[in-house]
Amino acid sequence: MVGPRIRDKRQRFGKGGVVMLRKLVILVVAIAGSILADQASAQTEPADHVPAVIIPPSTVLSVRTDAIRAQAQYLQAAGDYLVSAAISRRHHALAAQQEIRNHAEWVRTYFELKDLNKAYYLREHPPFLDRVESRQSQMERAIVENPQLALGGDVSASELNWLLYRIATTALAAEVLNGNAGAAVEQPLEPDDLRHIMLSDGTQKGGKKVLFRAHEAKALGAAWPFALRGPEFEAARAKFETSRDEAVREILANNDLRIATQRTLVSAVDELMHTLEREYPKQRRHGAPDSWQDYYHAKTFLQSLALAVKRAIDTNDRESFDGSLRFQGDSVFKLIQHLCRHGLEFGPPEPGDERVYRKVFLAMRNIYLDSIVPLP
Repeated sequence: MVGPRIRDKRQRFGKGGVVMLRKLVILVVAIAGSILADQASAQTEPADHVPAVIIPPSTVLSVRTDAIRAQAQYLQAAGDYLVSAAISRRHHALAAQQEIRNHAEWVRTYFELKDLNKAYYLREHPPFLDRVESRQSQMERAIVENPQLALGGDVSASELNWLLYRIATTALAAEVLNGNAGAAVEQPLEPDDLRHIMLSDGTQKGGKKVLFRAHEAKALGAAWPFALRGPEFEAARAKFETSRDEAVREILANNDLRIATQRTLVSAVDELMHTLEREYPKQRRHGAPDSWQDYYHAKTFLQSLALAVKRAIDTNDRESFDGSLRFQGDSVFKLIQHLCRHGLEFGPPEPGDERVYRKVFLAMRNIYLDSIVPLP
């Protein structure tokens, strides 16, 4: 049975009116959903979607109108779902995009920090060649611009060898080897000066060098320090000198040393060391400053002598024993020429050689300045 109100509505709108009302509701819901979708797609960042709330009326007109209202609510909810799903997909897409950017930024930052760390490390720990160049630059400044630093103390072999290498590896090398020296660079050397110039074969392996005086060029020549000149060392000195002379005779005759001669030569150096330790016990070494200084110089001399003996035995170099490396010139320029042609270098000075080393240093510095860095 139909109530009086429903009959009134049907009478008022008619059946066709109700159908039109239903279509109108559907059209409104569709337009609203389209507008919301356009707004969501036009925004760079999706806005929060707040679904519309439909409050049902407190009265029911009819069963049919109530069904139309329910269908309208269903359509609106479906539109809200589609809008929310689209916004959700966009949020996920933006999140994925941001994750990719963050990962790329992390990789870029990682390598930038790695390069920065490497730059700081290289600044504190430069490569080997950079360190060598830095030392060479400091040496050049000290010798060329501040020679008083070298002359204020004892001129070392490293300073003379630096000048030797610079002269030998520049345009002046041709003049050195050809002997074309001008009067400006011809610094004379007296015959006695050659007795105070130590030369070396230049090896650095194991600290072993063959050292000899420029005027004789005989390996294992022993200029005994003060502590080893006493009568208590006479027997040990004689044994070494006898063994050395025998070694020189053998190598000049056979270009080789017998094993017995080698052992005798090494034993002679060991006996000198043992005698020094016996004659200078701990109490004597620390009893007075002079005793300690004498002991220190003697021990340093014997250590160098032991290395030179080992080097001479290992090389069997005839030229180191027959005197063919002897310098017979009379100027610093000819000395440089002699060192370059035979591949020699300066050895460390011994006590009493400082005066001549200072003289050679000044002469070689003048050669370098006049020929490589002309002064105004």
